Amino acid sequence: MVTGLLNNAGWCVNHKRVERIWRREGLKVSQKQKKKGRLWLNDGSCVRLRPERPNHV
Repeated sequence: MVTGLLNNAGWCVNHKRVERIWRREGLKVSQKQKKKGRLWLNDGSCVRLRPERPNHV
């Protein structure tokens, strides 16, 4: 969000650079979210639930 505000203000910065500066200044940087894995394994078993209707999963 800070990167977006800086870009809107005319600063051309990357989100990684902003996080690096925040860490150097001792500010708390949120953790990266893990990517979701694949839905099916090779043996056909289901890893995650698939939605059966709106707002199911």
